[in-house]
Amino acid sequence: TSAQKPNYSLNSSCANAAQPFTEMTNKSYVDIAISLNFLPVQELLAGTGLQEVDQANLTAIDKQTVVRLVHNLVAHCAIPNWRALFGAHIGVTAHGPVGFASLTAATLGEAISTFIRWEQVQSNTYSGEVVATQAGMEVYIFDKTQDEEFAEFFFEAFAVAMLGLIKQLCGALPLTQKELQGDAQQSVIKVQFKSQAADRQTLLTRQLGVPVLFGQEQNKLVISRDLWHLPSPLANKDVHRINVQKCADLQREQTQVLTEVAQVRAYLSDFFAQKSAFTQTSLPTLASIAKQMNLSERTLIRRLQLYDTSYREIVMAMRREVSKQQLALPHYSIADIAANLGYSDVANFCRAFKGWFGCSPSQYRRGDL
Repeated sequence: TSAQKPNYSLNSSCANAAQPFTEMTNKSYVDIAISLNFLPVQELLAGTGLQEVDQANLTAIDKQTVVRLVHNLVAHCAIPNWRALFGAHIGVTAHGPVGFASLTAATLGEAISTFIRWEQVQSNTYSGEVVATQAGMEVYIFDKTQDEEFAEFFFEAFAVAMLGLIKQLCGALPLTQKELQGDAQQSVIKVQFKSQAADRQTLLTRQLGVPVLFGQEQNKLVISRDLWHLPSPLANKDVHRINVQKCADLQREQTQVLTEVAQVRAYLSDFFAQKSAFTQTSLPTLASIAKQMNLSERTLIRRLQLYDTSYREIVMAMRREVSKQQLALPHYSIADIAANLGYSDVANFCRAFKGWFGCSPSQYRRGDL
């Protein structure tokens, strides 16, 4: 007989309803962590409120619980490279429509972009951005939990999963431009970690199989343009379209069960993710978001007040978050960031930023705090 898949319930101290401003992660991630036997189950779940039970009433885990699980692993797991091992077991094929949409994209770059965009259906604890530079295509992953240990874990696992996707589409990891096209010897994939990973640098470098840099300013993958635009051997336009639609349907279903605060944040997140200084789209109004939620503007105002907040406060909070993320990306000018955040005037953005952090955007970028 096959082993029964473990299920979990939350005790009375935690609720399975989405809370305002809470990021969620699919329960399957916990299932994988338990199946890998990094820690005894009780030690892994200690302090989380999770209990191993034979009930299927839990589908997602809130941010605080996921962060505690990672803290337990950091504190007690004796396997230095457990983060990368976890990433190897959450390969793209294990992600349902997200995985199928990624594998059937037209090019390798589109496959990676698809995974970054829609993996948030499984875990919305991060945001991602792809930037074209002279060095190649740079894939940035930004943590939304504001927890350093979780951010370190997530990017390490994410990088392994991304390299697994590249290997699956290429048949093997192309390490140099010569292997890719027969041109000059030059690395086509690099991984940069903010972490020093002092206890596992050799293990991690060997497991990733590509050039790795530690102690960098940002977590990112750098992929050559030639590799990025490489046609996928598994490309299938119809299958890709169908699975992207399934991802969108899943996201819409999740949004419908979120609190009104979380729904507003979800709409704004999409706006900030798609906005660029080259588009003229203005910040969504409260009325336009209320319409998308099938509510009147007055009703949405009243429901936000139940959580002691307002549309203006939510916008300000998200502008704070996104401004810090984009200031970490050198290709964005201060004017670009102001436009991306929906400010029509750079001076207004600079005044707002100084009110949030006590320094100008330029000072923050230089580290003059």
